[in-house]
Amino acid sequence: MEPQISSFYNNEEVEEEELSEPGFSLDETRIKSESSNRFRLLMRTKDHGGITAIVTGEMGSGKTTFLISKLVLPLLERRSEVVLWRGDEFAQWCYVEPERVNLMFVEGPFEYIIADRDVGRFLRPEEAAERFNFHDLQYIVQADEVLKYAKPRLMNVVYCDDDFFVELLESIIRRPTLVWWSLFHDEVQKLAPSNPEGDLWRRNKRLADALADTRKNLVNFYCACHNLSDVDHRIITKMNFKVYLRNAKIPRESMIRNKMLAHMLKLGEAIVEGSVFKLTRFQPLRKHMNLMVTTKTLTLSRNMLRGDDDDEW
Repeated sequence: MEPQISSFYNNEEVEEEELSEPGFSLDETRIKSESSNRFRLLMRTKDHGGITAIVTGEMGSGKTTFLISKLVLPLLERRSEVVLWRGDEFAQWCYVEPERVNLMFVEGPFEYIIADRDVGRFLRPEEAAERFNFHDLQYIVQADEVLKYAKPRLMNVVYCDDDFFVELLESIIRRPTLVWWSLFHDEVQKLAPSNPEGDLWRRNKRLADALADTRKNLVNFYCACHNLSDVDHRIITKMNFKVYLRNAKIPRESMIRNKMLAHMLKLGEAIVEGSVFKLTRFQPLRKHMNLMVTTKTLTLSRNMLRGDDDDEW
């Protein structure tokens, strides 16, 4: 008897299962289990080098959950790998315990404001760090400062603009020691949208060139988007693996013959496509905090500059 694909909330320790397409019905798929320590996106060998992967699926399919539960959390247990997450407005890194979060903010002519949405209060980063007991908080200016402050076994979160992030990737590739690094970028279509022009075209080329150098420099790059067509094709071609979640649009060039296969997935299931394609599962998460991170120009933050305690900035 062939086993059935499990629900989102089971506790099976299966990492990947081989898929075939008999009749193109996922429920009838032949499944071959692998041991739990052989999930391809987490394997590290210096012969192969760094891994690049992009996760795609409809809104609510669990892209961020996959990145954190399936990749970030296991990597935080490794003593010799640095995990870096690019900070986002809605602070998806809050799925990680605050004491494991190392925050870095790039300084500029603005002020960072953190909203605690559970209590409806605005906080300065220093206040948030004290309130939630973050591991550390740093203000930085240059990309290579991240190499100094980022540490293994922590969720190193960097808030920066797009140009700084590309420069940061280049700095990590050129670091003096070959320690494993894993970089995460949610909503990568915002960083490298399709059909760019002018300066954006040139920045996307810099990013694509840097991604081409990740493998031999022991740098892993994981990202997510709604549709692959939303991302610059030069970035997509640098991805070793594509991960399809529920209702993802499988591209025409994929080895998966049945392009409707992702529509048969349940929440918490994914198809990982590399040299072969396999089924994997991931577990739901809960947020430890409900934060939002925004910026205001210094001229608009006069209350803060005067030292007022007014929460209504």
